[in-house]
Amino acid sequence: MTAEGLMTAIRRILQSISGRFPEMYPQLEEILEQPILATLNDYGTESTDEGLTCLCELIYNQTAVSQRMWNFFQLIASSLMEDRGILDSYLDSSFAFIINLMNKEPQTFK
Repeated sequence: MTAEGLMTAIRRILQSISGRFPEMYPQLEEILEQPILATLNDYGTESTDEGLTCLCELIYNQTAVSQRMWNFFQLIASSLMEDRGILDSYLDSSFAFIINLMNKEPQTFK
């Protein structure tokens, strides 16, 4: 299975359980951290959109924002601001993650 195929499978699983098992999301977040990180660097660009969609599913279905999610925010924000070119084609997905994060913890985001 390719990296893109793997992330597509992960996204489909996350979307199929969306919101039904809230206690699982912190564990899923920990398990999926490395595969998602791989999609947000130069080497994972064929599955970047899938990785961002997985991040959106993870953050949307949790009541709080973990440090892991704040780390993803820092990575995405710096990638966009430094114009690394990795997320240029995925601005909608990148901003969807940022908006979900802002909605979950607006005071911390400020």
